[in-house]
Amino acid sequence: MKILFDGTSIFEDLKMGLSTYSYEIVKNIYLADPTNQYFVGVRTSRWKSIHKLDVNVKIEKLLSLSIGGDFLPLAFSPNKFDIYHGLANRLCFGIIAKKYILTLHDTHGRKKKLKKMCNLADLVITISNFSKRLIVEELGIPEKKIKVIYNGVSDIFTKKDQNYVSEKKKEFKSKYGGDRFILCVITDDTQRNIRNILFTITNITQKYKGVKAIFVGKDISEYIQTHKNNIINIGYVSKEQLCDLYNISDMLFFPATYGGFGLPVVEAMACGCPVLTSRGTAQDEIGDEAAEKCDPSSVDEMIEKMEKIISSPSLQQKLSEKGLERAKFFSWKNAAQQILETYREVMK
Repeated sequence: MKILFDGTSIFEDLKMGLSTYSYEIVKNIYLADPTNQYFVGVRTSRWKSIHKLDVNVKIEKLLSLSIGGDFLPLAFSPNKFDIYHGLANRLCFGIIAKKYILTLHDTHGRKKKLKKMCNLADLVITISNFSKRLIVEELGIPEKKIKVIYNGVSDIFTKKDQNYVSEKKKEFKSKYGGDRFILCVITDDTQRNIRNILFTITNITQKYKGVKAIFVGKDISEYIQTHKNNIINIGYVSKEQLCDLYNISDMLFFPATYGGFGLPVVEAMACGCPVLTSRGTAQDEIGDEAAEKCDPSSVDEMIEKMEKIISSPSLQQKLSEKGLERAKFFSWKNAAQQILETYREVMK
């Protein structure tokens, strides 16, 4: 098969959800079946960010145009393909292919445009049953047209041995202070809840001596002018650094109010880091019984659940063990194999 991925997100400098997904799917599909021809399509606005990938795929520069509003984006290539797969919430009109597949991670955005993309696709892949339900309810897409394939977790994220963790914790303490750490990964999905997150963190760090909160990901500087005490605001970090932070932290606090999956939840579990995340969301489904849950709109419940974890080493150990087992369920290799099987099915 000749397969074109709309992979513009792969070349983002600050790799988070969509960029990670795009890269891991392309890499693992190639590793699973290198006999196909693979192309990564890059839209006009991102040509300057193209760099060499450590996967044997060809870069296809797509001439593209975004009209705006509810119109479908346009893209053109002189080549013809068997499969055109939009990996990151986007499917452009104009590519010549026998079949169109869209990975729609969530329903955030212009609903009319998202619905048009889903209608253009022969099949819609999404990353949780929670997202599938929203696509059906909010966009009116038939269930039979949607397939759930869970994200994986990178091999980088793993539980380190105790000596390594102790040394990293000493290094971090000497630089920032603190004896115990609560990690907050700020993505688009948690940034929307930043005021509740900061209120909760401030309450806990004031009550428990030596506890500091580490913020990584999207910049929150504008929000912490009155919350600077006991907050370590680092910003974007590499995956290797993030793995270390999961390992030295007493817990991950990820009360997202939206989103289709929540990669930090699985990454933390793979590192043995206890997780407190949102009830009634995709993160609830992904964490299952291996994570503690809270109402992301209730600061009282968030404080209560955080205190429950931070004050109980036995609960932390229990969540760590359950998380390590739960993380084994998520694999980029398995996700890629399922997507490859989907390609074969739609081409029949």
